[in-house]
Amino acid sequence: MASRDQSAVSPDWTPSRVSESLDQAFIALLALALFVVPLLTWPGLGDPTIPKTSALLIAIFLLTVVWGVRLWKRDSGPVQLPWILLPVVILGLAALLSLLAAVDRHESLHSLIVGALHIQLLVMIATTVRSERETHLLLGSLLSAGVLAGLYGLLQHLGVASSSVETFTQARMVSTFGQVNYLGGFVAYLIFPSATLLLTGGKLVKRMVALFASLFMIAMLVVVNQMGTLLGLLAGSFVALVVGSIGLGKGRRAPRRLLIFFVCIAVFATATATWRSLPSPSAGEPTPTGDEPSILSFQPLQGNAIDERLLFWTAGLRMLAEHPITGVGLGNYRSLYTPYEVKVRASHKGSRFDSVSRRTEVAHNDYIQIAAELGIGGVVGVVAFLAVFVWALWTRVRRDTREWTHRTSGFLLLSAGIVTILAHALVSFPMVIPSSRLVMVGLLGLLFCPYFGEHGSLTLVLPHPARRAMVVLLVLLSSIGAVLAARDLGGFLLFARGREQLLLGDSAMAVETLSRSVSLSFSPKCAVYYLGMAQAQSGKYENAFSSFERCLACCPADRVYFFYADLASQLGKIEAARAAISTLLATVPSAELATPARILQAQIERRAGDSTAAIALLQEFLESEPSCWEAQAELGRMHLEDGREIDAHEHYQAALAQLDVEIEELEGDLFSASALGSNARAALLSKLRALESERNRIRRTLHNLAELDG
Repeated sequence: MASRDQSAVSPDWTPSRVSESLDQAFIALLALALFVVPLLTWPGLGDPTIPKTSALLIAIFLLTVVWGVRLWKRDSGPVQLPWILLPVVILGLAALLSLLAAVDRHESLHSLIVGALHIQLLVMIATTVRSERETHLLLGSLLSAGVLAGLYGLLQHLGVASSSVETFTQARMVSTFGQVNYLGGFVAYLIFPSATLLLTGGKLVKRMVALFASLFMIAMLVVVNQMGTLLGLLAGSFVALVVGSIGLGKGRRAPRRLLIFFVCIAVFATATATWRSLPSPSAGEPTPTGDEPSILSFQPLQGNAIDERLLFWTAGLRMLAEHPITGVGLGNYRSLYTPYEVKVRASHKGSRFDSVSRRTEVAHNDYIQIAAELGIGGVVGVVAFLAVFVWALWTRVRRDTREWTHRTSGFLLLSAGIVTILAHALVSFPMVIPSSRLVMVGLLGLLFCPYFGEHGSLTLVLPHPARRAMVVLLVLLSSIGAVLAARDLGGFLLFARGREQLLLGDSAMAVETLSRSVSLSFSPKCAVYYLGMAQAQSGKYENAFSSFERCLACCPADRVYFFYADLASQLGKIEAARAAISTLLATVPSAELATPARILQAQIERRAGDSTAAIALLQEFLESEPSCWEAQAELGRMHLEDGREIDAHEHYQAALAQLDVEIEELEGDLFSASALGSNARAALLSKLRALESERNRIRRTLHNLAELDG
């Protein structure tokens, strides 16, 4: 059995052979989890975060059992707890307090349990890893996962591997992460830590493999083309260069090759980010249209993307301003985003926000989201976290007074990886993505493990009863997480089946399946929306209304507001319908939904018995959108129901003329666009058939009106 480095552990205690075996089992299981979880996906499941989170929670339960048995069998010996736990405890207390204000408490409790288990994993790593071999094994597992994930994404880009799996938010899934920025972030976070494997004095083959893997991930950053990850990498390079230069300035023998590596990464990140922000040489030239857009498509950082983030951030800061003590509740940013967006737009009329129609579930800035959800306690926790991290980094550098060892370099590389994540969190949301959270926890655990010394740890000697009580408590907590993970995974599998049944038209069976999914999942999201759709198609309008009402509290997307308003008006709940459609229109919905929403607003007034107001709303809409055949046809229908055949004939004729033009343009697009992919062509053909069906319906109505006149 390989010997373990005990230099950082109290000399009064030496681990037994049983403890050593359990430690090795823990490290092996942890290395497997670090490799498998980022690569885990489920064909046809659509959302890659569900299997990753569930698998990680189950893995944490198994790791806790192994770690707990080891701690249980020890009669004495110290327990080293990293100081970074202090700010984490502050964040945990703030999260508990935020439950008082949470609209969706199920989501808050779910997020709280997931966060607590990640903290538990951090403690287990920080108290177990004691040797260079173990450190390199864990980093190698993450590096291998990053290389394979990047290779899969590259093969998708080249057309070798399939990318036709649909998610619930986009038309394709990139690698095993769902989106390009998820893959880019995961790869970027590992570039600095992976260089630790190059510092070992082991076999040349091992170092060459690590070098190839590092270079491959650097190349993948160009392929995924994400500005945020490049900025994060640049920040990590800057911090590492500053700290390394301090070491040189104090006469320490800091390896020049390491500093050269940091310089190269900084130059690469700067050059690529500059290239990324330059206008594309082919801008304005027509490009072939395929089934999906290419990953490798360099475009400047558009102003609209900046405007979107400013809107998301402003909404988050407004949440903090209105709920400074409790925040809006852990995990509740997305539940309250739309109402706060309406407030922000109302107070910034005529601003750059008027052009933003995109909705969000996250703030695209983890610091603002933490502040919005946890209040002042979250702000204090984040500041304390950054302070402890900087203190630990500075303490480590100061204590290496005579020489700069491999441990110092490894510590610096891990710190640079964490800085990359922290910087990326300014414009993105790594703490929301399971794989990114796993990297953060893994790097923090290694950074504060005994292998790197006691610079950031508090050594405690727990009495035998207290230690065993802690083991029981942690195993119990992790078992709760494992049960929730299994239920969520089972619920999501039922959701996927129910969604398929609904799309195939079997709404009765879909209601049964989706109801089971909602009852099984602790915090269902999309399943509630699809359950409402299935109930509405089955004629269970009251049940559907209740489902959409619940959905507004957990997943308030634009379509939720639309269908909720439609159902509410049909059930006679006019005020609820008016409030929902007004909220939707105040958020500047997408072009696809804007026209139906304006027409629905008029229909609500008509169902309320105010035909004059309904017709006025449609006429007002037509003044700004005169070519909208849907509004003309609806206006014709209202006039016809009121017995004004002449006015109805006029509007139906206008709708028919506009439909003819639109159908002719669509037919021209289908004829001229020879480079269309199969999916895009099928979508256009489906739209064409729908328009032709509407045209035939309007023609029949006009024919009936002509017979009445005759």
